[in-house]
This record gives sequence, C-alpha cells and structure tokens, in this order.
Amino acid sequence: MKKKAILTLMIIFGILTVINAEAFEPLFDAPTDYSTGDNLNYMVAGDLNQDGYPDLAVTNEIEMTVSIFMNKKDGTFSDAVKYEVGKRPQSIVLGDFNQDGYPDFVTANRLSTRQLKVLSQAARLSC
Repeated sequence: MKKKAILTLMIIFGILTVINAEAFEPLFDAPTDYSTGDNLNYMVAGDLNQDGYPDLAVTNEIEMTVSIFMNKKDGTFSDAVKYEVGKRPQSIVLGDFNQDGYPDFVTANRLSTRQLKVLSQAARLSC
C-alpha cells in the first residue's frame, strides 16, 4: 500500500522518475474467467448459503436470467446456476425479504411493466 501511495504522489506532482516494475509485488493473482449469460449488467455479492463466504449473483439481460456463483471456499466459484427472472433484468439486490433467515434477491426488469421479480430460497443453497 505504501508503494502505491508514493507512486500516486509522484504522478500528482508531475515528478518524472524511472520506476523498476519488478520492485512492486502484484496485488492480485491472475484473473479467472467464469461463464455468465449474455449482456451481464449488474452483480451483487452476498453469503447466499450462509457458509461465511460471499457468493455472486449476476444479471444476464438478454437471457433474462440471474447467474448464481457459489463460493467454493478456495478463492474460486462454482459454475453458474441460472434462474429465469423476466424481461431484461437491470439491477439486483439481496435481502431477507420473506424473513425466513435466508437471503433472497430481487431484480428490477426493464421491459416488464411495473414488475419486480423476487426469488426466495426454499432451502439452503450449496456448492
């Protein structure tokens, strides 16, 4: 973090310095690709199966689905499980809307007149 702050200050004040890129340690591992649906718009993270690890939910506008990626507790996620949610989901939010103790999600859909789609869990999700 300290090295990043120094680099930022040098750029702000216009100081030209040759920096050895090898001196900086990478902050992240190489990216991992996960297949979603067509034209993903929004993503939300939350502990969907209550195992203490954040899972992902992604809206797929063209497919009219939400892809759920369960955290495998090793820095990776499961393949997507898709749920139909109506025409052109534009946003997504997590919450316990039916007060059963399990997270649910709601999408707002662009081409569904006056419609919010609520998906409640009937049972715990697992990897």
